[in-house]
Amino acid sequence: MTKYFLILFSITCVHGCTPSTRSCPTVIKEINNEDITIQWLSNTGLNSQKNDIIIAKTKKLVDTICISDNIVDISFYNGILGECNIIIIGFLGTPHKNTQQTEIKNKTFNYQILADKNYLEVIYMNERKIIHGGIIDKESSTWHNFNEQKERYTPTLDDVRYTEKILTDSIVYIKRKEPAHSDFITKNLNRYLRQYVGFINKNGDKIIWINFLYKNDRFINTAYLNDAVITVNDGGEYYWSIKVNITKNKLYDISVNGET
Repeated sequence: MTKYFLILFSITCVHGCTPSTRSCPTVIKEINNEDITIQWLSNTGLNSQKNDIIIAKTKKLVDTICISDNIVDISFYNGILGECNIIIIGFLGTPHKNTQQTEIKNKTFNYQILADKNYLEVIYMNERKIIHGGIIDKESSTWHNFNEQKERYTPTLDDVRYTEKILTDSIVYIKRKEPAHSDFITKNLNRYLRQYVGFINKNGDKIIWINFLYKNDRFINTAYLNDAVITVNDGGEYYWSIKVNITKNKLYDISVNGET
């Protein structure tokens, strides 16, 4: 499979740069670490079908990591414990090419590769948004106590999409409750990672608590957003949370972190 990727990428580049209807791959995003460059390329290949390609480059070598139609992001993860040799590739669902599931390498050079499938598509008022967030399973610990909770439940994708609709429609609540922070929060709403925790309250209403984390490519391992709630003690408006009653269509109990 590795040879297939390398050969296909080489053919695409060579033919793409010859006088024809094809064109050279377009660089959608490029990220750099000390010894490696990762490029997300978009290319129109055979039969005019669009293929997105992720490659890793050092000073002397090039390696094709994956070819997929539903790539949405690339990033490095530099954890607080020095775990710096990790590349995260974001996908809208399972990696696929021409509707068929495709492979992604799990290592390139001395870097581990992780697939982040915590993205979902939200279409509202004819506007398409890609939300980056993880749904926390009801059996996972949240490290949070919700006083009104009767029982936990795992939100569905439709629940999350509806939650985002309520959030968009109710921005005025954030402005009213957090006037000192609302300008930054509302202008950068699409730049926050999300974690969704669902529970049923004592009245039988479905509640989704959203944990917002300002996206920092190098210090949050987004491949594990759905594993457990990430807790940050400070950081001000970069880290906040809110509850959404999807039964009664309302926001409540917003909480913005303090600042050191």
